[in-house]
Amino acid sequence: MSAAEERILDEKLDRLRGVAGEGPDRTPGNRVAPGDAERPEIYREDPERRRIEFSERELNGLIARDPALAGRAAVRLSPGQVSASFRVDLPEEIPLFGGRRLRVQTGLQLLTRDERVQARLVGVSVAGVPLPDAWLGGLKGQDLLATSGLAALGAGIEALQVDDGRLDLLLAP
Repeated sequence: MSAAEERILDEKLDRLRGVAGEGPDRTPGNRVAPGDAERPEIYREDPERRRIEFSERELNGLIARDPALAGRAAVRLSPGQVSASFRVDLPEEIPLFGGRRLRVQTGLQLLTRDERVQARLVGVSVAGVPLPDAWLGGLKGQDLLATSGLAALGAGIEALQVDDGRLDLLLAP
């Protein structure tokens, strides 16, 4: 990613983290320097600031920033689905497959239904072999945000849409 693309991505991440500030001498995405005195301001919410869009390129750039994931993980955004590929190095001690690198792929259907964000597991493949639902604990087709500790994550998102190469989020008020 270019320096300009990196800067835009950092601003989006700052908005998600709640780090960015706005005010007379601050612009969106700029952090307040240590020692700067905070000035009292009237609290306002701009509904448009709750909309955040990530491109596939930005998400893969974010993955590439992590040394443990760089070159080992990638995402693909297609209408209604996020697909991810991972390369996993198996420890030498594992019988038959020890010391080998496996490719793991997964698909997750992301959507907003009945005013609630849902994440449904489409499937998982290891070395190109789709795993049976029974081996995945019966999670295929299940809303993972409703069946796990991730419910709070879903509650923080009012709506989302996945299109070809783009993920649009609308954060909850």
